[in-house]
Amino acid sequence: MANYLFVTATPRICVFASALILTITVEPPGEEESPPAVHLHPGGQGFWVARMIARLGVEPILTAPVGGETGQVLQSLLSSSDMQVGLASIQSDSPAYIHDRRDGERVEIVETPSPSLTRHELDDLYSKTLEAAVATGICVITGRVTGGGIPVDFYQRLGADLEAMSIQAIADMHGEDLDAYLEGGKLDLLKVSREDLESDGVLDGDSEAATWAVVDDLLTKGANAVVVSGAGDTSLAAKGEERFKVSQPQLEAVDHRGSGDSMTAGLAVSMVNEQDLAEGLKLASAAGAANVVRHGLGNADADLIAGLVDQVEVERWKRHE
Repeated sequence: MANYLFVTATPRICVFASALILTITVEPPGEEESPPAVHLHPGGQGFWVARMIARLGVEPILTAPVGGETGQVLQSLLSSSDMQVGLASIQSDSPAYIHDRRDGERVEIVETPSPSLTRHELDDLYSKTLEAAVATGICVITGRVTGGGIPVDFYQRLGADLEAMSIQAIADMHGEDLDAYLEGGKLDLLKVSREDLESDGVLDGDSEAATWAVVDDLLTKGANAVVVSGAGDTSLAAKGEERFKVSQPQLEAVDHRGSGDSMTAGLAVSMVNEQDLAEGLKLASAAGAANVVRHGLGNADADLIAGLVDQVEVERWKRHE
């Protein structure tokens, strides 16, 4: 399935996922006295970003480790998806979770951790990621899932090599993963949530002044542009001396998860389309807003996104010293 070097369709974007997750969700029956519905899908941040990229009309190449019985199911599900893959085979089972939504709320039944990879498995995953990044010229890097999986120095090496090869790099990660990457190389764009910055202890409080201070620090550390998504309908972004405050329409949410991943996909697609940051923020915010009206993550309707773009307000702010 990893024959992407011989495929000439463009544009394309490499998406690196530290893990793919088999998601099993139990949904309420469609009709009374019918049995519950059970849905199996690939999942995880990298997959959801890649799926949204495909929805926006660009072909993703997803690189990730897969293995065991759960990995076999994931490969089968991916074979019918609208993306190319570069999968590194591992001996351990890929992670999985089972969620029960029959009562309207998402209840976690079980979740298995991401397994640690051997040296040879790490080398294979790293090689496949560099191969896909070279083939596309642009790479989205997502962070590690809870429980480990790959060592943090993987990101330091990746940062150094992507910069050395002049690959455009977009990251959706935080904490030690982000720190390690920036030790190795620079980022063309970083998307990070305010919630993650707060949980890392980097952002204290929700004031805009505090957020701008964190943004300035991230720019200094090696991110060419930074987008901080908010828990509500407002995001802040900066590139060089430019500052933006972004407001997106608030739609009734059936599932708030995944809007940040959809924003990352929109930013990556706008970069491929050579749009400036202001235009990219409109597409990204529209994708994030549209995501919440569906149960599937990274699965928003492209026509709805297009209709929401003009409803996103991007206000240019002057930098105040």
